[in-house]
Amino acid sequence: MSETNASTALETKLFQLQLTTKRTDGILAKSEEEPIARHQGTLRTVIGEVKNLRLTVEAEKLGRKEDTTEWSEEIDTKISEADSHVRLTKEWLAENKRKLEEKENDEKIKFEQQEKRQAVSCLSSEIKST
Repeated sequence: MSETNASTALETKLFQLQLTTKRTDGILAKSEEEPIARHQGTLRTVIGEVKNLRLTVEAEKLGRKEDTTEWSEEIDTKISEADSHVRLTKEWLAENKRKLEEKENDEKIKFEQQEKRQAVSCLSSEIKST
């Protein structure tokens, strides 16, 4: 891939990363596990693609003895922002899992308590009938 092609591809991916990052709040607001998990995967994929293209373009710039410090910091900032959105989705998914497990545990406890009441009621009926 020539530098022009790699640079263009990187700019396109950075724009895609920006758009994907902006969608996070709206997706989280819907509070649906599957779309949030998919979005997290999309963020990670695009971040990976940006990192790969960045290495290609950076190598070409370094080959021409260009200073890449400022350019690299700008990309780091964009990746860091996207990483924070990955963390948001990860936290939401972990909290959702915790809530589901808590609900399941509460239902299990209620079921066990109901079984105990029924057993006691059944025993009481048997004792009364004897």
